[in-house]
Amino acid sequence: MNATINVRPAVEADLLRILEIERESEAAAHFSEADYRQALTSEMSEVAARRIVLVADTSESAQGFLVARFLHSEWEIENVAVAKPARRLGLGERLVNAFLQSSLRFVNGKNNRGAEAPAVFLEVRTSNVAARALYEKIGFTVAGHRTAYYRNPDEDAVLYRYSFQ
Repeated sequence: MNATINVRPAVEADLLRILEIERESEAAAHFSEADYRQALTSEMSEVAARRIVLVADTSESAQGFLVARFLHSEWEIENVAVAKPARRLGLGERLVNAFLQSSLRFVNGKNNRGAEAPAVFLEVRTSNVAARALYEKIGFTVAGHRTAYYRNPDEDAVLYRYSFQ
């Protein structure tokens, strides 16, 4: 893939492609279409949990996405997935780094009334070595483990933390 990659906020027109990418990714969290639709509109709403949804796209279509939520003064990356043909090209890293920059603006802006988020958390399957290496490269550190956190198949999770300070 030699196309230029652009990371941008997702829009409703991206929804079907996000669902396609998620469905082909075994390690991704699997949300319903309604969950994604709500995530796309939550940044503008007055709900307690606010979300950022980003896509990495080419001129043809989205090749990856990230969903994160801000809840009770901290961020959680809920889902990161990249289309199979676009894997190992750095899209996951670009998405996470773009999210980290966006989340700082979100926290320091009007979207959450000035609250501060000192950290970002995420869980990843113990067996997902590629994702774990990516998060550690970016600066996430292991913060704990969750026994039997995942289903189909059952697996433990590694809890990661990224500190802005």
